[in-house]
Amino acid sequence: MATALLFATVVLVTAVVWAGRGIGRRRARAAIRRGPGASLAEAIAVSSFDTIDETIAARRCHCGAGVHAVGEGARDLDGRRFRYARVECDACEDEQVLYFDVTTIFH
Repeated sequence: MATALLFATVVLVTAVVWAGRGIGRRRARAAIRRGPGASLAEAIAVSSFDTIDETIAARRCHCGAGVHAVGEGARDLDGRRFRYARVECDACEDEQVLYFDVTTIFH
């Protein structure tokens, strides 16, 4: 009886810890998806293309690992010019898109 109660307690504590970590990961992932560069409205203004590379190199995933670019492109919208980079985490392989406002580079 005591062994069954101990086992049930261990299982319950494990489930609570596992659920708590999942919530923490989802919150961290959501925070990165809302931060600077996460959308055209939040595009990071840069004055050189080297700054884009430096920003990507300094970027961290929600898991804490670095990211690297796996694709890029350009977009014009309402007289503004944007570059975007698709980045992937070096550890968990989560992907996100970062947007950069490069309008000042061309003017």
